[in-house]
Amino acid sequence: MIILNKKNMIKQILVPVDFSEHSMNALSYGQILFEKNEVTFHLFAAFQLNAPGVIEDEWDNEWLESWESDDMETYIPVDELEKLLKEVKQNNKNEKHQFKMGYTVNTLEDGVAEQVAKLGIDLILMGTKGAKGLKQFFLGSNAVTLINKVRSCPIIVVPRAYTAIAGPKQVVFSTNFKRPFNTKELQPLMDLLIQWNADLKIVQLMEDQYLDYRQKIHRDALVVLLKKIPHVFNKIMFDSSETEALRDFVMETQSDMISLIYHKQSFFYGLMQENVVEKTAFNSTVPLLVLRGL
Repeated sequence: MIILNKKNMIKQILVPVDFSEHSMNALSYGQILFEKNEVTFHLFAAFQLNAPGVIEDEWDNEWLESWESDDMETYIPVDELEKLLKEVKQNNKNEKHQFKMGYTVNTLEDGVAEQVAKLGIDLILMGTKGAKGLKQFFLGSNAVTLINKVRSCPIIVVPRAYTAIAGPKQVVFSTNFKRPFNTKELQPLMDLLIQWNADLKIVQLMEDQYLDYRQKIHRDALVVLLKKIPHVFNKIMFDSSETEALRDFVMETQSDMISLIYHKQSFFYGLMQENVVEKTAFNSTVPLLVLRGL
């Protein structure tokens, strides 16, 4: 039996909320995924200020601090966030889970980055309705922005239509072996695999039939890092779309989650650049765990 290292376990989770169904679906998934953990979920909203006579370029810290709190609440629906927090607490049946709220009068990415640093956030958990509301786009603009801008902790993105009654039993980890791995960046993935006794399918999307010398070294090092976790290697040749090949593999194997490391040598890094996202359909039916390359 593999024992979890509780010292490094995820304890502080930030959940961006916009009072939509998909953001609450992400929270529900998080409550299932971490049902065995002592976790604090921080519900976090980013509000646009709609005070009369004020334009966005005029906002600054001095101006905001001079504003009376009653005036602030007149134009920012803090009461709605408080109501949501109350409902979540009332519906929660897990004594290991706590819930707090926070908000920013700023862009979502700047507000989230500030909270990550301030609260020591271990994971961002967010729902998505897809780019421009189109079904073929799994990642919406907010998800893409956070993945690109907030690089200090992992992110789980949950598709709008995804529902779960338990944690993952099989996870796909996509890599090209073009860079070395380390335990710290893989830790969130390994913790989930151990906690749910899940199998890991390591998928290499290949244009060339064979690994080069450096890729083989990185693959062998990964085997050592994952020595306590059941895993198998899978090689997938593709002609046109890496994203379609990965999506098809996930569907064929009935896997429950995709995990990737976000780094400049991965296909996912290129996919996350906004001009590419506009042209590329990445439609995942399962949650996506984005690990941070160190």
